[in-house]
Amino acid sequence: IAWETPVRPHVKKIMVIDALADRHHDCDVLLDQNLYVDMGTRYDGLVPAHCLTMEGPKYALLRPEFVAARKTLRERDGIVRRVLVFFGGADTTNETAKALGAMKIVNRPDIAIDVVVGNANPYKKKIAQACAMLPSTTFYCQIDNMAQLMASADLSVGAGGSTIWERCFMGLPTITVTVAVNQEKTTKAVSDSGAIRSMGWHEDVLSEDLAEAIRTALDKPELVRQMGLNAMTLMGGISHDSENAVLHALTKEA
Repeated sequence: IAWETPVRPHVKKIMVIDALADRHHDCDVLLDQNLYVDMGTRYDGLVPAHCLTMEGPKYALLRPEFVAARKTLRERDGIVRRVLVFFGGADTTNETAKALGAMKIVNRPDIAIDVVVGNANPYKKKIAQACAMLPSTTFYCQIDNMAQLMASADLSVGAGGSTIWERCFMGLPTITVTVAVNQEKTTKAVSDSGAIRSMGWHEDVLSEDLAEAIRTALDKPELVRQMGLNAMTLMGGISHDSENAVLHALTKEA
């Protein structure tokens, strides 16, 4: 509010993007794309009475590539033929290596594996070498076609954070590992909705634990299929268009 109020005389409307709900705002529209158990009341007393609050994953901020890919998204049957491994651009705790270890334990050379890391990943050379040793595994670094890879995958292993909404929007069932404190509440809420399987805090998760979760997914295609449907429902439904949701809300406010 210390920044917003001085700006107020110079603008028509103020929109705020927040995820913490721990400060006051002087705004007309507030967007929080995250899922919490107290959604709908988190900003009570923190924003003006006239403020339109857009809360929840159906207002998630997604790149246009995801909206485009969603329009031609195939219907998944729950059978896992391709797995996507992605733990963010940096992955400083090297969860990627842990996931590769799990796939090695599972030992299913018939399943294709796509592994994505960012340029900031300090372990990228070792990960590339590990990928070369696993059958049917492709290594990617700093890509711009994540939506395409998510659309092609049947199961994902990855971190919490904003990537959750990308995967859910694409209906991609996911085994999730929490790697940061600010991911804990949202990851638990999404897991409780049945849209992902949360393995908990990364320090408590071993390759063997991930292997067990992956085997369960392989053995229970209906569970995997339902997880994907739950994920899409969380984002506003099977035919949801994220742009329309936000535009409708802003038009209503105007």
